[in-house]
Amino acid sequence: MGLILLLILSSTACIVHKPITEVEPTEALPVSFSGGSTLPPVDRWWEQFENRDLERLIDEALSGNLTLRMAWSRLEQTRQVAKIAGASLYPGLDSGLGVQQRNPGNNLLSGSTESQKDFSGTMTLSYQVDLWKKITNNRLAAVLDFEAGREDLEATALTVTSSVAELWASLAEQGDLLLLLEDQLEVSNDYLKLVEARFGRGISSAVDVYQQRLLVENIREQFPKTKMQQKLLQHQLALLLGRQPKTTTPMIRSNLPLINKLPPMGLPASVLRKRPDVRAAELRLFAADHRVAIAVADRFPSVSLSATAGSQAVEISGLFDQWFTNLAGNLMLPLFDAGRRKSEVERSRAMVRERFYQWEAVLLNALVEVEDALVKEEGLQNSYYSIIKQVELAQQTLDRSRALYINGLTDYLTVLTSLQSLQNLQRLEINVRKSLISNRIRLHSALGGSWTNELREPNSPFDTTG
Repeated sequence: MGLILLLILSSTACIVHKPITEVEPTEALPVSFSGGSTLPPVDRWWEQFENRDLERLIDEALSGNLTLRMAWSRLEQTRQVAKIAGASLYPGLDSGLGVQQRNPGNNLLSGSTESQKDFSGTMTLSYQVDLWKKITNNRLAAVLDFEAGREDLEATALTVTSSVAELWASLAEQGDLLLLLEDQLEVSNDYLKLVEARFGRGISSAVDVYQQRLLVENIREQFPKTKMQQKLLQHQLALLLGRQPKTTTPMIRSNLPLINKLPPMGLPASVLRKRPDVRAAELRLFAADHRVAIAVADRFPSVSLSATAGSQAVEISGLFDQWFTNLAGNLMLPLFDAGRRKSEVERSRAMVRERFYQWEAVLLNALVEVEDALVKEEGLQNSYYSIIKQVELAQQTLDRSRALYINGLTDYLTVLTSLQSLQNLQRLEINVRKSLISNRIRLHSALGGSWTNELREPNSPFDTTG
């Protein structure tokens, strides 16, 4: 048997599949992004906004978000699957204790009708010889699945933090808008008093009064809509934090910060391939290739060993007085399976190709996300500074129109048009500033970061000790 096994080993060792350990995309990544410096990107990017509310909300979300907690539970499942797969590398030891009762019936010779009991005890040691590393590759594939699950969890954490930051920006936008509406309402009431006073002196028409009153009511109508939107955003934020919507909702006290120059971007090859979703796709590619090795090894002979020690006695007190042992070895050689094992090898190889293209797609999508954010950054920055200039010009136009109106050199329609234009531009300025922040959040999220490596699972109500 040893000679046969030696011949099999020498004839098949050269065709055992060797799994890949690294991979490169079909097309090389660019040497740099289209904007920002090549210095390493910031890690805990939300701290760049220098906002305590945002930092507090993200810390709370990382411990309380239910989607993230589910990801932790899924990760623990894959951890245990990897441990189960690794257990097959070691021998298994089983023990058994049995009793058998024999009733001989009426013994014609002795006349005895007493039943007899036989006691038995066994211990069995079994071991599957890992000739072609089938068990090893199965364990390594399970470990890679676990590592990919950890990357999935970190990708979820990135999504949660960016979603919290986005809601924080939206709530800050609504807060800024409420403050602006209060100022606009005060200014519009001042203009209404001016028009009504001139109407009282007979130097202004009733139409001018009605038009200004309409503008005042239009501003007042914006308050309940803005507060309603603010409340809905608070509900969404409470959900992300793992709270009920009717509990005390987080209040955003600070205004929208001003976004300045681009942050450091790093090098595409080093930044994007560290993104959790890219890493997860790469690890699943490696796991799939290990499963090719498993399918190839399944076509080769398998060897299993077993050893059994046991004892039998009619009295339980004498059960372990005498022992018997049994050693066995089995060699299983696949002869005919109608091509099933070969087809499994080809299926596994096709899965590797699919995983490779999936990894490339995730990598390219990551690059597109970064470049899209950079394009939007440039466009939004240009738009923002243009709006700032327009607000300045609109204020100058309004001041000039008011002076001409007071001196009777123009009608009130010119003033009203100027006032409405200024107020619309002021609201648009807040909206574009928020869009800049939202785009910067998406840019940071697209760049990923290594801060997710430090995540630790929060306490669970199902945790037990002892």
